[in-house]
Parts: sequence; C-alpha cells; structure tokens
Amino acid sequence: KANENEFLRKNLISGSDWAVDDGTTNIYILQLEYKGTFSATRKMLAPFFIIGVGAERFIQNNATVTDGITTIEIGGTSSTTFTWNIGAGIDMPISNSVTLFHEFRYFIGVGEESKFQHITTGSGLRFRF
Repeated sequence: KANENEFLRKNLISGSDWAVDDGTTNIYILQLEYKGTFSATRKMLAPFFIIGVGAERFIQNNATVTDGITTIEIGGTSSTTFTWNIGAGIDMPISNSVTLFHEFRYFIGVGEESKFQHITTGSGLRFRF
C-alpha cells in the first residue's frame, strides 16, 4: 500500500480511496561472467574479482488507477539494455565442496532510452559438485 500511495502522490493524484491494479514489473538478466581468484589453493581465504557482460530486459505492464468513479490507465513500457559489471569479494572455504563468500559488484547498463548504474553486495554459499 505504501508504494501505491507514493505512486499516486508523485503523479498528482490525491485522496485515500484510490487503488492501483496490475502494473507489475519483470526484470530478466542474462550475464556471462569470469571469476578470477588470487589463491593457489582452495584451502585458505581467497580474494577474487569478477568481470561480466550481458543484457537486461525490463518489462512494466499497464496499470489501472481508480477510485471507483474515475479510472486512469497508465501505459506499460519495456526496454533492453547492454550491461557489464565488475566486482570483488572474498571466498572462505568451509569444506572441499562448500565455500562461504561475500562480494560487491558495480553494474552499468546502457540502452537506447536508458542508462543505469548500481552497486550490489551479497553473501552466500557456493557448492561445488
């Protein structure tokens, strides 16, 4: 509900009886990456770097905003951007097949109508089979 109210406020629609229907957004990412490790063995703490290129597809469906009397249709949009990223992190082996990691990535995307950049951070487990 907070996101709907923010949307309505930004688009100069006031009042508390407005509702937003649909307007879903989907983002699909296809990325080819290379990970390089600064460690001769997999048995100790290992810093690493990541570089990658790919594409991102952004699709936002039509949305309907209504108060029961007045209805406003907001058209959807879609775009495809070329993306690349660089990153760094650290691997901490737990066993021969499980590694705990933490990483930072800097993403850049460029398309015909848009350009974006963002930084992400993440942690998790990697499993080797």
